[in-house]
Amino acid sequence: MINNYNTSISHRKAEDFNYNPTQIGWSANLKKVALTGHLLNFIPESVTIYTYRLFQKSYLYYERSLIERPGQWQHIFPPNCYNQVIGMKGTGGNKDFSLFLYNTIIDYNNFEAGTKCFPLYWYEENKNREGTLFDDAETNRYIRRDGITDWILKEVRSRFGGSRAITKEHIFYYVYGLLHSKQYRERFADDLKKSLPRIPIVDNVQDFMAFYKAGKELADLHLNYEQGINIPATEQGAVAYSEMSAQAQRTLGVIVTGDIDIWQDEWTEETYQYFAVEKMRFAKVRDENGKLIADKTHIIYNSHITIENIPLKAYEYIVNGKSAIEWIMERYAVTIDKASQIKNNPNDWSKEREQPRYILDLLLSVIILSCKTVDVTSTFPFCKW
Repeated sequence: MINNYNTSISHRKAEDFNYNPTQIGWSANLKKVALTGHLLNFIPESVTIYTYRLFQKSYLYYERSLIERPGQWQHIFPPNCYNQVIGMKGTGGNKDFSLFLYNTIIDYNNFEAGTKCFPLYWYEENKNREGTLFDDAETNRYIRRDGITDWILKEVRSRFGGSRAITKEHIFYYVYGLLHSKQYRERFADDLKKSLPRIPIVDNVQDFMAFYKAGKELADLHLNYEQGINIPATEQGAVAYSEMSAQAQRTLGVIVTGDIDIWQDEWTEETYQYFAVEKMRFAKVRDENGKLIADKTHIIYNSHITIENIPLKAYEYIVNGKSAIEWIMERYAVTIDKASQIKNNPNDWSKEREQPRYILDLLLSVIILSCKTVDVTSTFPFCKW
């Protein structure tokens, strides 16, 4: 695309640019850059992983000239810097309030009405570095700042007797836990439709720590859902051939039929095709009136594999208007872009990461995550706001 851009701007006239949608996508800002004659160079270090949609990661080339609205991500996820970001629904729209925790750059359209993001940290470039002989190129390149202010830390500590044991991370995870509280969401439902959430501080330290611990547990679930994907099971079983399918069967009773035992030295093109998806769908059953309806306990993954005995509780975990499971089913399907006719094939990600089972294990992981999230959010204390 950069080559096509550089060739186009040699004409210096917008009407002469290359408008083939299979080769380049023009935005208003990119046209302005092009008309200045500015050439672009491909920088491999600018390729990063980001979350395009919920539970759907992709590769992003973070070049500000090529992104119409690049936002402030260079201050939140600069190269080789770790962070966590609470992303939530913007104001307006028809869907109920929801949020998720990320450790990658996030697409603006993850949530209805535009995703609003609140980072644990933010970074600024250190313009006064004093390097030594032992520093590498990245040493002290960025200065880390806290997303949680000193003011709110002081307020929370004073509320609970000046305890210095409470840190800014406690407050960050307290907020993440609190915003998952059904009681909080119902109490402030009208406000959450019109404005960003306000954060009350509970009256006693026990309730504060309960929300913090729940928020920290949810954070671990929501950040680490890919752990265990494409790893052989540590226990023997007739059905469970991967750690993820073993865990789903052991903890929830989920049954994967059609699974096969694979090892890295046996991965072939046939292996990848066996686990490939076109479009996942629910099996059908007849209700009491004889009408065919979706059986959400049973997902047909592909022509070889089905997942059965899925707890209906898993569908209670709703993010941005639908269950996390249905986000996986929707986003991990082969589609063709209408404008360019370019095929978007999620199975390519499995090949690039050398993980034949990636999509199947991801689905199983999100089933587990959903049930655990429902369990955690049922433990919140009752509070008078």
